[in-house]
Amino acid sequence: MDKRTTQINLSKAWNSNLIKKLDVGYKKGGIDYVEHTQVVQRLIALIPDVKLEMGNLIYDKFTDPNTGEEKDIVTGVIYTISGTIDGSFRTVTEVGMCDKPFYNPEPTKQRKIHNNGERAKECISDAIKRCGMRLGIGIELYDTQAWLVDYLEPKSKVDPKDQQISKPEPKKENETIGAIKVDLENIDKVVKDLSEKKSVPNK
Repeated sequence: MDKRTTQINLSKAWNSNLIKKLDVGYKKGGIDYVEHTQVVQRLIALIPDVKLEMGNLIYDKFTDPNTGEEKDIVTGVIYTISGTIDGSFRTVTEVGMCDKPFYNPEPTKQRKIHNNGERAKECISDAIKRCGMRLGIGIELYDTQAWLVDYLEPKSKVDPKDQQISKPEPKKENETIGAIKVDLENIDKVVKDLSEKKSVPNK
């Protein structure tokens, strides 16, 4: 199989200086994320024929607790990204969402109320990031145990059993040294014999 160069580059983990933290109520410590502009830059840089298309907006009925007025508010958008990756044309469609309140939850404080235009923009940003994730972009932000590049570029692992451990060859002893050792052994033997003879009493 040919090396999937574009897919590998799309799936590279983000530099830590681009990762931000978002406080959310459902996860202690918040979640990691990057701005959708970073995702768009990677898409444009690596997929020359990339196409980003917004589909239908999703509306929900909402009753303002302050006024009792019923409104249609934007809560999502359908979005599609397509382009050629490593010779294959791919298309992914995702749903982006906006979960910010449409009304001011704290009337006594000055807070900007999100209108449908602002909500639609946030839905699009979320959708682009989710489409990017389907193409491998920033997938490690959704699951820290998933590193797609490790699958695309597996590091070769050699089984220790298959490794041939080469034993060092015994050093050849120098002939002169060998001869000296033999002479020393002979001298030692002679000295030992003489010592034994002296220790025997004369009869």
